[in-house]
Amino acid sequence: MTDEPVLTLTERAAQRLLALAAAHDPPDCVLRISLEGEGPAARHTIAFEAAPRPGDVVLAQHEVTLALDPASAAALRGVTIDYEHGEGGGRFTARRGPANGKA
Repeated sequence: MTDEPVLTLTERAAQRLLALAAAHDPPDCVLRISLEGEGPAARHTIAFEAAPRPGDVVLAQHEVTLALDPASAAALRGVTIDYEHGEGGGRFTARRGPANGKA
């Protein structure tokens, strides 16, 4: 087994997700992150759901509850999700490895 975290959510990403979740009913929903496809064509999907599904890997980081199906959890092991805001608006990014050199 590896000590690498399943997924790391930066505080900046968590703050943005909490703001988005506040508009959902219920506001204490979980964030489902899944990976569809493989390799360079792989695509991350993010959706709010009322509760985790049976068999999900459930994580809590920065007051955000994340739910991942086991296959997505394995594929996303070691990925850091961040939120960047620039001139054209904001976007979530996913990078393998720690954010800004910190886990």
